[in-house]
Amino acid sequence: ALALLVDGETKYLETVLNPEGLPWFERITKPVDAILHCVIGHKPDLVVMEDYARSIHGSASLVGLIELGGLIKHHLHREGYVEGANFFVQNSSQMKKFNLGVGKVTKDSRYLLTVKEKTGCSFSDDNQADAYMHARLGDAAYR
Repeated sequence: ALALLVDGETKYLETVLNPEGLPWFERITKPVDAILHCVIGHKPDLVVMEDYARSIHGSASLVGLIELGGLIKHHLHREGYVEGANFFVQNSSQMKKFNLGVGKVTKDSRYLLTVKEKTGCSFSDDNQADAYMHARLGDAAYR
């Protein structure tokens, strides 16, 4: 999911979904294009990306995420974003600790309610909630 905050307000929020069974290149093209559309269209001061979920079981899933992450980083670099300056990679534990007060929160049926209780914001899915909370942490750190 993508979240864009301007002065603490959500200006853009989107979950990028792909139909099952797409070939590899088609699966990674849609999220990369969505990110580039947002970055080129809005030119944010800061871009934050969630770090790889190292707890994923199965090397095929992790390899796909790493390939996607590499493409995202490559395109962001081409748009002038430099990791450690105006582009940061954050892990989910840091994001959850900052926003929810604890670093380990499971994504169960109560997750979105917990996010709403702590942030005051509602989301249609947990990916949007995570994207928003990463943006909040990035914004606070950047300021």
